[in-house]
Amino acid sequence: MYFGLYAPNRGAVATKLKDPRWSVQDKDGMFSFPTTSPLHPLFLGQRNKAPTDQPEHFAHQNSATRLSALWVRDSPSLRQVLKGLRVPLTPTSACGVLGVKRVIRASLPEGDLYLLPSATETVVAARVEVRSISEVEAVLKANGFPENQ
Repeated sequence: MYFGLYAPNRGAVATKLKDPRWSVQDKDGMFSFPTTSPLHPLFLGQRNKAPTDQPEHFAHQNSATRLSALWVRDSPSLRQVLKGLRVPLTPTSACGVLGVKRVIRASLPEGDLYLLPSATETVVAARVEVRSISEVEAVLKANGFPENQ
């Protein structure tokens, strides 16, 4: 599973990722890593807005508004890249995923990335913000998910 980080300033990101140990690839407006790199699941880029995008394309039936946190597998390489990008890394105990007690929080301008030391999957969990929990419940029910008891 892959995950991307929004990089509004391409020039600044390109400068910070020049370290040869990361073998950053700059292709189609996106920074990525070779398949042999432990950083391969990560990519950085701009938001893709097609000229044909209409407001209804972003109006989600479940009232989702944004992805505001992601829990991912920690690695020394990922931490090095985040430090190189000057992303603040803070040890925290507020996790709640998989019963992990200590994680590293990478504070990004539009959300947080939580680095899980014992995760086996690249992406473990995500926090999606919604406008209405009742709309989420209605979508889940309509798609066959059982109601909470």
